[in-house]
Amino acid sequence: MTKASGPMAVAAAALVLTAAVGCGIPSTGAVDAGAPAGGIIAPADASHEGSVYVYLVTGHRVVRVLRSSPGGDGPQAALDVLLAGPTPEDAAVGRGTEIPTKAAPGWVSIEERVLHISLGPNTPALSLTALQQIVCTVTTASTRAPASTGPATSMVSVATPAWRVDGVFCLD
Repeated sequence: MTKASGPMAVAAAALVLTAAVGCGIPSTGAVDAGAPAGGIIAPADASHEGSVYVYLVTGHRVVRVLRSSPGGDGPQAALDVLLAGPTPEDAAVGRGTEIPTKAAPGWVSIEERVLHISLGPNTPALSLTALQQIVCTVTTASTRAPASTGPATSMVSVATPAWRVDGVFCLD
């Protein structure tokens, strides 16, 4: 083993010193890092019967909002509420949607463990954010669907007559 000497020793010492200083505790005090991490999003619970979570857009993030649903609390009802668009109250607090109005009407079905979401025939290509709004809304509601709708789903498919996306999941 050889010893570093001269410029090499100075460079090594500077590197160690920089790393040690850079790993220290910041002198700025507590730093806000945002909301705590969340796990699996639970569907609207029994205390919110006739309610569904819909996913809207705030800034560039998809956020869930509890909404009353005259059609019940299953996947179809959740999609219907989502496609009806944001309320004036949503707009007042900066919540919106990237789902085009031409996406309505929409239909939900479950066949052979695949959750199919079909959108209106004039639906243009969706942004990734709009796709997340739809998939998160319907899959969250599907966990409350009656057992008669079939077994738990293992895949989500979103389609219109012009295009189809398979294997989509909620990133929330």
